[in-house]
Amino acid sequence: MLQHLKKNNIPIALATSSSEESSDLKTQKWKHLFDLFNHKVYGGSDPEVIRGKPHPDIFLIAAKRFPDNPDPLKVCCILSIHILYTFYIHFKIKVQIIFIYLYIVPSL
Repeated sequence: MLQHLKKNNIPIALATSSSEESSDLKTQKWKHLFDLFNHKVYGGSDPEVIRGKPHPDIFLIAAKRFPDNPDPLKVCCILSIHILYTFYIHFKIKVQIIFIYLYIVPSL
């Protein structure tokens, strides 16, 4: 899906509550996919993110950083693996949601 969005010039951002260092460590095997994002907001290390979960600040900041500064109340879509938080954000700031649930089974 990320490759499709990028190929069709649809701007995408990553908003994660992780720090940049932690996120880079967790995603190093998929760097080619994470490089597709136009920009990334790391709630754990970004000085502009004052309030973390459950507040929607990180998503509003991610939307604000697009060059055309879209109104997140009208056009923002969130892709999330945290189901309860995703629905909380939907009802809090009324954004559209594309929900993706990711379950990774650790290898033994």
